[in-house]
Amino acid sequence: MNEDTRPTVLVVDDAPDDLKLLSGLLKECHRVKIANGGEKALAIARSEPLDLVLLDILMPEMDGFEVCLALKQDARLRDIPVVFISALDDVWDKVKAFRVGGADYVTKPFQAEEVLARVDYQIELRQLRRQLEDRNRGLKEANARLQELDQLKASFTAMMVHDLRSPLTGIQTVLDMYEAQGSIRPELLVRCRHSLQDILSMLNDLLELFRSEGREIPLDFRRLDPKVLLQGVLDAFTPQASARGVHLNLTCPDPLPEVEVDPQKVNRILSNLLDNALRFTPSGGHILLDACEVDGRGVDLGLRWLSVSVTDTGQGIVPEQLPYIFDPYRQISKHDAGLGFGLGLAIVQRLMAAHRGRVTVRSQTGVGTSFTLLFPVAPVTP
Repeated sequence: MNEDTRPTVLVVDDAPDDLKLLSGLLKECHRVKIANGGEKALAIARSEPLDLVLLDILMPEMDGFEVCLALKQDARLRDIPVVFISALDDVWDKVKAFRVGGADYVTKPFQAEEVLARVDYQIELRQLRRQLEDRNRGLKEANARLQELDQLKASFTAMMVHDLRSPLTGIQTVLDMYEAQGSIRPELLVRCRHSLQDILSMLNDLLELFRSEGREIPLDFRRLDPKVLLQGVLDAFTPQASARGVHLNLTCPDPLPEVEVDPQKVNRILSNLLDNALRFTPSGGHILLDACEVDGRGVDLGLRWLSVSVTDTGQGIVPEQLPYIFDPYRQISKHDAGLGFGLGLAIVQRLMAAHRGRVTVRSQTGVGTSFTLLFPVAPVTP
């Protein structure tokens, strides 16, 4: 057995012959420490980890009962099993040994096989007890996480109901006016259509999220020039950005390397990021869609990536909220609850993972936010 992995046993006895006999008996399968008195035994126990103490009772100055009691009163040492080994064979001595915290009792003169069996049994029992404690601790942590998730999902449901109620109330108001007046003003009809669009978008996000949980997302990969895709998304959002007074621009070199992606899913990714950027960027602000090729570094050495960034000059995200930005069941801020419950970012992360890519975020409050997407570049066909 490897020296470092053998269990460590401290043998405590004031009789040199017994120390030598027990040490020789144990040393083949155990690391053995010896002490010829109680104070020395406690000093060793406090200075290095032990798996078991084999303890004599009849010792001068400090007997075995006192040593065991001192071990059990120390929070760091109390779980070390103590096996008493003594010439005392009176039943009351044995009862006292167990009362002060002993795990077992061997009477001198002893049989070698009995000592080894009792020592190994107590060491194994301690290991099993530790494993059980670790599992119980893991179960408690898992239960706490489940409770937190339940609370988050409850909050998520409440936010979803809140976000759906607002556009539905608007539609209901328009219908009530039509019923009362027999006509609808054009601007109210436009508002009604926008409300329906918001509802459909939320439901589509919810459906996409549930489809992606616990299963592989099906993708229709195609090899294409990403600039065409980026320009298409930019053109689709330009009218909305202009209406909000936000400047929307695309910068990228020509040509860009080809990538193998699902165009529809990538369009969804970029649309979610641009939609979020528009929600949080005030009039007069800027949104930049930027793309370039980057070489992998570190563990990505030898790989090539298409880097696509969506950077805005919006309000930014406070640092303590950044770790949860892709969590579908957390609202970024109560103050911003009316801007949506953020399923889009969770979908972005899962769709990027399905593309064997990744998404990262950087943000500074009062300055803006930047999301960066990395798509693996398609290998060049010989």
